Amino acid sequence: MNPRILLIVFLAVGGLGGFLFFRALTRPVVQPKAPPPPIPVERVLVATHAFQVGDFVRGDDSFVTKVLPRSELPEGAVKDTKADRKSVYGAVVIGAIEPGNILRSSQVLPVGAPGFLPAALKPNMRAVSIQVTPVSSVGGLVEPGDHVDLILTQSFHSGSAPPSVVARGVAAGVRVIAVDQTFLPPDILSAESGSEGPLHNNKPSVPPAPPTTVTLEVTPEQAVAITVAAEMGHLSLAIQSSHRHDQLLAPEVKDNQVGDVPDFGAKTVGNVSAVNDGGTTVHVYNGTAGSLNVQF
Repeated sequence: MNPRILLIVFLAVGGLGGFLFFRALTRPVVQPKAPPPPIPVERVLVATHAFQVGDFVRGDDSFVTKVLPRSELPEGAVKDTKADRKSVYGAVVIGAIEPGNILRSSQVLPVGAPGFLPAALKPNMRAVSIQVTPVSSVGGLVEPGDHVDLILTQSFHSGSAPPSVVARGVAAGVRVIAVDQTFLPPDILSAESGSEGPLHNNKPSVPPAPPTTVTLEVTPEQAVAITVAAEMGHLSLAIQSSHRHDQLLAPEVKDNQVGDVPDFGAKTVGNVSAVNDGGTTVHVYNGTAGSLNVQF
């Protein structure tokens, strides 16, 4: 081949290669696109079961955690933090909460907040307190949230005859709101204080002092009956099963009937427990509003 042609070909190939190399060196570097910033999220508390107005929030099993974008949080959502969980322990529900709903601060009232006791009462109910002893309070084991029956015991003396003792139910299935001035059961108190059962920090827990008063949630009629009964004799509490609450009033039992207890026809009318026919009747006068007959 003609040397001139070969030289021209080599020069052309070399020039093309140099041009391409120059283009490669001067081509702007394409920066990779930065990933989008992470979406801010929050962990919030979601109810595991339904809460009615007047219910108490008890334990960690009342709520589970749900992660939501911060932009989707409803106003007042309670976050899943140690401080927020502690603030709702023992709180009273003031707005009904359905299962799966996010808990909002406007739906609960923390313990110690103004108006806590009225908020803890169910609609149209009242709070009344009675004095108790370790024995009459079931060994001091009665706790806020328990349902109890009230039993009135009376001793009668008639001349030279031996004294007789009669016991009868006054109210049944009433809810304990507070023991002394404590609204929280021990499991919530333990969670609030950070203790982990009867032993904490290797130190034995101090047994609580026996209660002296118990505050009950009752109807207006029961409030009057309990107040009168407290002046007539000795009131004792009987704790109902946590699996089922009833308003079956205890029948009247006399001392000579112990061991052979008949059913005297105790009955319950609505939420007001009525005692046996033929018992003691007390007339309670309320100024110009009229009078109320309370039967025992």
